[in-house]
Amino acid sequence: MTPKRALDSIASHVFMRFQVGLMLFLGVVCVTCQRVNPSPTKPESSAVAVAATVAPPAASETVQKPAAGCAGPYQGTYTVSPIKPGISRKEGAPAPWESDDGHALSGTGQVALVVDAQNAITGSAQGALGQQTLRGSCEDNTLRIRLDATGPDSNQIQNAFIVAEITGDQATGTIHAATGDSLVRRSGSVNLRKAQ
Repeated sequence: MTPKRALDSIASHVFMRFQVGLMLFLGVVCVTCQRVNPSPTKPESSAVAVAATVAPPAASETVQKPAAGCAGPYQGTYTVSPIKPGISRKEGAPAPWESDDGHALSGTGQVALVVDAQNAITGSAQGALGQQTLRGSCEDNTLRIRLDATGPDSNQIQNAFIVAEITGDQATGTIHAATGDSLVRRSGSVNLRKAQ
């Protein structure tokens, strides 16, 4: 047997073992998934018994969902400045990162948002980063907000987000933003106050 044929035989054997192992792995995953998420067509007898003993609320009763802890209107400001590059141009950083003088898209801005009873966030921002619409959510007293640009210009801020922790009637956190091509990057602080 020539060395090439011996190598081909070994490679074929290894590939077959890989295929068998992959098939066994997928079989175990499928069985596990069925155990975790049983078919909805087979109702559990205990679930049926519980459902049969629970009476629906009377028509005169109204079910009210408690308001979320962070629900309400918030207003405040952000302040952004250039992000210093962690690598040099020699190490692969784009030239605009080093030549960014920090004058464009830096400074302050206004933020106004509302957190509804389902913890969904809507609002707007305007200022040094341009105009954005806000969307996001509040979970465990943390506001997570995406700022969406109102226009398609890639030289304007297109990617931005805010993460702020709520303490009492105030929320403080950070904002990070970049142009559509990521050549201009900004970060800074956000201070919001819950409106009464």
